Amino acid sequence: ILGERAADPMIDSALSVLVEELQDPSLGVRSSAVEALTKIGNPSTGDALMAAFSKEEQDEGMQRAFLTAFGAVGYRLAIPQLLQALRDPIDATRQCAAWSLGELKAREAQDALRQALVQETDPYVTEVMKKALKALRQTSHSKEKK
Repeated sequence: ILGERAADPMIDSALSVLVEELQDPSLGVRSSAVEALTKIGNPSTGDALMAAFSKEEQDEGMQRAFLTAFGAVGYRLAIPQLLQALRDPIDATRQCAAWSLGELKAREAQDALRQALVQETDPYVTEVMKKALKALRQTSHSKEKK
């Protein structure tokens, strides 16, 4: 519910609670916290998301949720982890990483995305990678015009 009300002024007070829930032993609670933080998209939560992700989260769905959250909150410090995830054997993980790299406008990821695209076999992941590359090209062109 909190994620759906991202513009609500009470969200700021709820962020600390959601960040605490990233450490909860219950997968459901952690998952809900990441989902809400992703929907809220507050950049101040990036460090907490990375700390929770770095604690060797074992659940693959949670790993993908974190990868998506990095892009949603604009956490550029996650770019190395996102680049690594482009080489993951699981299609959905590569898709989440590509989406976040596009959201982050991570121009430094262009070569890695191109390489991943050449090797990609899943049509949906291919489409997400193409959209990410397009977003990066648009960022490059808009900076050149300035």
